[in-house]
Amino acid sequence: MSDKKWNPNQQIRSLWSSTEAEFCESDLELRVYSSRLLGQDSTLVLHGGGNTSVKVKELNLVGEEEEILYVKGSGWDLATIEKEGFAPVRLTPMQKLAKLKVLSDPEMVNELKTQMTLAGAPSPSVRPFSMQFFRLDLLIILMQMQLLPLPTVLMVSRE
Repeated sequence: MSDKKWNPNQQIRSLWSSTEAEFCESDLELRVYSSRLLGQDSTLVLHGGGNTSVKVKELNLVGEEEEILYVKGSGWDLATIEKEGFAPVRLTPMQKLAKLKVLSDPEMVNELKTQMTLAGAPSPSVRPFSMQFFRLDLLIILMQMQLLPLPTVLMVSRE
């Protein structure tokens, strides 16, 4: 465990390299790269912790386009994660579940596993999905600590 502590007044040096990012051939590969950058900083992520995901559109086996959320799989460390460490989950069925008044944890875990598009993928982290189920008018997620060229704040409203 590192003795480094996060100081909100300290400027953080960007680890992002556009040169390295150019080698990423897909949004998933870019998420692997950005996840590793986050995972390297022990002031942001504890060893084995943290969650990242990326939403993509892919063709399924019968040629239909689906929205897939690749979610960090359980047991993977952000600092060393590979593409295989992300679990592909169909997003549309999970969005429908968010409209339910009640959904138990075991039901959510079951739905996550049944909506995976790759049976051999690791179990997806539940946290990105559980956030959808909170009954909030506005959920603000901080996306950047000056490490990545992403929007500083992403606002997600519930209808």
